[in-house]
Amino acid sequence: MLEGEFRSQIDHTDERQMATIRKMKGKWQVLIRKKYAKHITKSFVYRHDAEKYAREKEAEIDKGLTVNYEEAARTTLGELLERYRIEITSKKKSPHSEDCKIKYLIRQDIGHVALLRITPLRISKLRDQLSADRAPATVLHYLSYISNAWNVAQKEWCINLPQNPVSQISKPVIRNRRERILSKAEYARLLDAASRSKFYMKNIIIFAYETAARYGEITTLHKDNVNFLKRTCKFFDTKNGEDREVPLTESALQALKDQPPSTSGIYFNVGTHDQFKHHWQKVKVAAEIENFRFHDLRACAITNFMLPPFNFTIAQTAVISGHKSWDELKRYERIKAEQLVDTFKRLKK
Repeated sequence: MLEGEFRSQIDHTDERQMATIRKMKGKWQVLIRKKYAKHITKSFVYRHDAEKYAREKEAEIDKGLTVNYEEAARTTLGELLERYRIEITSKKKSPHSEDCKIKYLIRQDIGHVALLRITPLRISKLRDQLSADRAPATVLHYLSYISNAWNVAQKEWCINLPQNPVSQISKPVIRNRRERILSKAEYARLLDAASRSKFYMKNIIIFAYETAARYGEITTLHKDNVNFLKRTCKFFDTKNGEDREVPLTESALQALKDQPPSTSGIYFNVGTHDQFKHHWQKVKVAAEIENFRFHDLRACAITNFMLPPFNFTIAQTAVISGHKSWDELKRYERIKAEQLVDTFKRLKK
């Protein structure tokens, strides 16, 4: 035992509580250890204050006033995330991406650590690990799944947990607004490559490029929700929680006519998301298109709607895209100065 150190001890029927008081760097430090609970530490200038604090805390422990973290001590982060994945993620409209990311987290070293031992330091190390090869927005998604699972465990599953460690670390700053849209030549090459695919990729690409629809909206479009007479289609229960009716261009209508619905009534029954990604990647390679995601077709469509020959207003474009504000919509707009030159020329005439 160090000089200036003594221990206060309280006997319990099931376990022993012990407070250690020692002098460190000119102050008296109290350290209280308790099974299934966070260690308690506090420093005082005067020894008698430290002794008083130790006695009070031991008394609280003796009376059962401290929080019992037994379940948090025996449950790993991986087990918590697995429960969250099954009970929460699986019920979402588009769970695939979140499901894959949660499975990745479960496989990491931190997935084997007890919840009681998940500290902000461990989470910050995970953040840095993820940031090595992922965009800030993607890293935030990973962290949000841990944070959400933590909050659900506390509020709905009645698991006593320390403060959410994700809330105690700094987050990556999103500066990765994508500027990528297809040139006319690239779009032509993409359609040419897609026309040689056995996976009817051409019609899917055209429909996405002409409607600004999301992948999940396109791959669940039912024949009953297309009105060829009105030249519209309707998407239900979209990402923002609302239904949306979209006008269809001639090219979008033709893509649907060239793509007979499956026996289930779905036009673009692409199978699993992994199957679709495989064929999408093959088409991109064949077309020599780099740094372009399927979701970027949505940005292409939104940009096209705001330029000639459409010249749609923000409000008109939002009707098609489903965005509720300009702040949301401008994340997809990719208008460049040179694209507005023709407008100036026409005004001059």
